Amino acid sequence: DLGARPDATMPQASPADLPTALPEDLPEDLPGLDVKQGLRVWRKEAMYRKLLRKFVYDYGDTPAALATAIARNDTEKARSLAHKLKGTAANLALPDIAHYAAEVEQRVKADAPIADVLDKLEQALVVARRSIDHYAPLQETVAGMAESLGPAQLALIRAHLVSLLLALDED
Repeated sequence: DLGARPDATMPQASPADLPTALPEDLPEDLPGLDVKQGLRVWRKEAMYRKLLRKFVYDYGDTPAALATAIARNDTEKARSLAHKLKGTAANLALPDIAHYAAEVEQRVKADAPIADVLDKLEQALVVARRSIDHYAPLQETVAGMAESLGPAQLALIRAHLVSLLLALDED
């Protein structure tokens, strides 16, 4: 239902599934990002931040990909892209993106124009990206990923980086 509130697509955890306590210092004013809901779903803040960064990387160009699919009359691809974006955004507590992606999906199914809602989706992505950049800065996310690697994995990565640098020096 397109008239539903944007957060209506959010997965709901049962009380037994909720973490015992959310961190007290959660940011409150992050437009397009419901951190409390995201942590209720994902429970681990480091994992949630990592998934938000992955979302930015994986879905940042989706409005352009949707416009291209529509221009090529590839409605199945456009519907599929909108559906994947809707589900991923809902699972990551990005309610505005989930809402507009659902609207794009419905309009594609109905063979209705999507230009106006595509603009709203793109703007929702810009707003959410700013909030994600504030809540899950890239540097912190990368540092957190490095902390989760073992010594053998770090040594392997280090060796690959050294070989890449040596290869670049040869040019």
